[in-house]
Amino acid sequence: MNVPFLYVTVMSAMIGSLLHDFVLYRRPVLSTIIYFLCHCCGVAFILNWYIRDSITLYMLWQLTCVLLTLLTLLVTAIRGTKRYSHTRHLILCVLWYVVAKIVESNDATIGKATDCWIAGHTIKHLLATVGMAHYVYYLMRRRDKYATRAAAAVAEGKKAQ
Repeated sequence: MNVPFLYVTVMSAMIGSLLHDFVLYRRPVLSTIIYFLCHCCGVAFILNWYIRDSITLYMLWQLTCVLLTLLTLLVTAIRGTKRYSHTRHLILCVLWYVVAKIVESNDATIGKATDCWIAGHTIKHLLATVGMAHYVYYLMRRRDKYATRAAAAVAEGKKAQ
C-alpha cells in the first residue's frame, strides 16, 4: 500500500515543479495550489482503488500527469521560452514512462517469452526508474538561462565601472 502513495508524491512533486518552472514561475502560489490538488487527487484515487477495488480513477490520474507534463513541454516549445537547460531529459523521462506502460500492458506475453523468469511489471519498474533518473539528472544539471544572463549583465556592469 505504501508504493502507490510514494508514487503519487513523486509524480505530484514532478508536476508541481514542472508547472512552476515553465508555466507559473511568476505565480508560485498558484503552482503550489496545483501541486497540492494534484497530490490530493492522487491520494483520493488510491483510496478509491483500495476501498472499491477499482483502478480506473488512479489510471486516469496517471494519464493526466503524463499529459500535463507533455502539455507543459509543448507550451514551452511553442512559446519559445526555454527557460532551463537540459530539458531534453524531461522528454526522455516521459518517453521511458510510456515505454514502461507499454511493457506493463504486455505482461503476459513477456512472462511466456521468458518462461515466467521475469514479468512485464518488473521490467516496467526498471524502465520507469530510468525515466526518473533522467528527471533527477535534469534537476541536478539545469541552469536558469535568465538568471545566467542577468548575472552576466551585472558582471559586465561592474567591469565597465
